[in-house]
Amino acid sequence: MSINKRNIRIGKKSFKVSSDDQYLAEMTSDFEPYMVQIFNSLVGKKDVVADIGANIGMTALLFSDLAQSVYAFEPSPSTFKILQNNLNLNAINNVQAVNVGLGIKKENLTITFAKNNRSGGFVSEKIRPEDGHISEHIKIETLDNFYASQHVAPTFLKIDVEGFEQNVVKGGLHFINEYKPTVVMEMNHFCLDVLQRITIPDFMDFMRSVFPVLYAIDNDNSSIVNLHEPQQAYFVMHEHVVRQRFSNLIGGFSQDIKPKLEPLTIPTIISVYKESSLNSVVRKVMNKLVSPRTDETPLVTSFDGFMQASPSAEELSVKFIAKFSVKVNNQSNSVWYGYGNKPVLLSYHWLNEDGSVYLYDGIRTPLSCEEIKPSQQIKQKIDVQTPATAGKYTLVLTLVQEGICWFEDKGFNPYLIDVVVR
Repeated sequence: MSINKRNIRIGKKSFKVSSDDQYLAEMTSDFEPYMVQIFNSLVGKKDVVADIGANIGMTALLFSDLAQSVYAFEPSPSTFKILQNNLNLNAINNVQAVNVGLGIKKENLTITFAKNNRSGGFVSEKIRPEDGHISEHIKIETLDNFYASQHVAPTFLKIDVEGFEQNVVKGGLHFINEYKPTVVMEMNHFCLDVLQRITIPDFMDFMRSVFPVLYAIDNDNSSIVNLHEPQQAYFVMHEHVVRQRFSNLIGGFSQDIKPKLEPLTIPTIISVYKESSLNSVVRKVMNKLVSPRTDETPLVTSFDGFMQASPSAEELSVKFIAKFSVKVNNQSNSVWYGYGNKPVLLSYHWLNEDGSVYLYDGIRTPLSCEEIKPSQQIKQKIDVQTPATAGKYTLVLTLVQEGICWFEDKGFNPYLIDVVVR
């Protein structure tokens, strides 16, 4: 595979980056701005960072600018060479690249990644696909053992290891309890369930047992949720599994974490979940999501209506959860109910440039109200996950009565947006 070279803005600086896969080729010119916001809010000039799962070095380059020093752990031998090259390309001298993975015990394992994308490399003894994938032998060390011989202990850990996060933390319990670092880690339902056979509730229970302070942050940083509150934790589990939200967890030992995170929230998209007292609006939303009505939903009998959205065109990143502002207009003589066992929900399809279907069954977004009456218009946000492959697509925003029918099949006018995914 040919080497791709690009200048990518990571935080406040532009860096030269090279790789041999589509991960770099499909990246936008501004690297993961929401993740960068989180790291900017938590990492300071005096911090020492352990970047666990460094891949080709994007976050290591960011941390080199934010922190005093960085340990970049990348177990794949071939990816490690690319990481080293990217550090050299940018004359980075405060990052120590380490060609090991971190886990529960010292051992030799295998890492597997797609031939065209190193960023999804995973360690699993449960499953190892072969078609279209590459496997490499790697060395695993523990966090406890590695830092027992180091002169400086990290104050901040970034753990993004495709479902192996719990193994990393288990192998570093002594270190974590002694030095009490702040930890940002990925929560990925697919990787945990399929690759490690760990359920989301078990994963959260374990992390709560380790970190007295534990928050989940929505994918666009618009919500911060306290996972030590049972009702809020249930909400996060539901939204993560069903709608792929809240993929980042922040763990630590200091209550100072919350004030650092709160400026991340976007004012136009509610909301920060308070630890002691939810405001009345958020409480109503939480109660609806956590204790949904399960009674029989009346069937929609008339589907006349249309959807509008803003903006009319978009350029988005691959595998990104985007939020669109939409208006839903009910011009029928039927009430559209958003509750019960067959609710009306917002959803979407993705079409390829030639009009063929790329993805038909989009993720669902609940209505912001229990019903849309005839001649009524509602305004709200819809969550949309972008395709995993760069290209030109058409996004079809529509409604579905769950388990019954898609509205556009019955005469509803969906809203179409031409989207460039990079």
